[in-house]
Amino acid sequence: MARKNRSRSRGIDGHVRRNTHKLRKAIESDLSGVIETLKTAALNGDVQAAKVLLDKVLPSLKPVQLAQPVAGDGDLLERGQAILQAMQKGELSGEVGKQMIDALSAQAKLVEHIEFDQRLQVLEQAQGDE
Repeated sequence: MARKNRSRSRGIDGHVRRNTHKLRKAIESDLSGVIETLKTAALNGDVQAAKVLLDKVLPSLKPVQLAQPVAGDGDLLERGQAILQAMQKGELSGEVGKQMIDALSAQAKLVEHIEFDQRLQVLEQAQGDE
């Protein structure tokens, strides 16, 4: 049975940790030269050098869908059902619908805490009156 190399430190996720701090220190003094070399190469037509520079300066844009108003002015359950129906009809993407459901869930927890606090205050007042 082959033994695994246990001399490397592993992180929580199991990947080998790299000592990036030491690596950064090693190239820190040459960093402006490296950037200038990449810039020169990119300007001379090196597509890979251009990609390296642009990926660091201008990260890729991700598609964004703005949240759309959804009918359902009732309680949290009715609003949640309206969101699910909008998702089923294709009026909302799954991602936006999930975000809206997550927001409703957070609001439900907040309402739950407020109602609990109000009930607790009523009980404490009733016990104080005795």
